[in-house]
Amino acid sequence: MLKIILLGIIGAIISMIIGMIWHSSKLFGKSQLDYNAKKVLTFEEHKNKCEESKHLVSQKYLLQFLLSFITSFFLALVMKGGYGDIHDKYLYMFVALVWISFTVPAVGTNVLWSEVPKKIALKKFLSDIFYCLITFMLIAFIFTLIL
Repeated sequence: MLKIILLGIIGAIISMIIGMIWHSSKLFGKSQLDYNAKKVLTFEEHKNKCEESKHLVSQKYLLQFLLSFITSFFLALVMKGGYGDIHDKYLYMFVALVWISFTVPAVGTNVLWSEVPKKIALKKFLSDIFYCLITFMLIAFIFTLIL
């Protein structure tokens, strides 16, 4: 069980690193900002808003780590846990099934019921589902190296 917890922690760290890169301004950060923006902020308004929420950053990273840990822990548990070993060739199929069965519908539901323009919502949907797929696959790959 300790190995599964350790794999969950490693996977959470991987997920957070990929998330920081994926949602940076160099890749898909603009679609995140467009989706979350209720209105266009001036530079000064944006700077003030960042200053106001600065004290919440550590709490948000801690909660993000916890959420990422839950996903990684689940993958590690299934790979090495109660279901027995999943062979490498089936592992990636399993991860893809988890992604298509749970992640895509969950992200799609959130985007579907949002009140943003459809073009922005579609960019957000595609960005989020492929971020999750790449994260899941990389975590599975790292787990196969470690296990």
